[in-house]
Amino acid sequence: MPQFRNGMPTGSFLIVSIGVNDQAPDVAQDWIAAYRAAAQVHEPSREQIEGYFAGLEIVTPGLVEARN
Repeated sequence: MPQFRNGMPTGSFLIVSIGVNDQAPDVAQDWIAAYRAAAQVHEPSREQIEGYFAGLEIVTPGLVEARN
């Protein structure tokens, strides 16, 4: 994310939404199979996602799951 960080004005915020499904791996695999036909799919781990924010201050609520 250095390219984002370098272009951000002081005091701004970066919010990223990444689709992850740890609760139903079979559903996730079906989704991945469907999208692989059209595009490359990357399945980041929580640690990889946290690494995207290296060098940035993570504010509350931090890295959280968004559920409907």
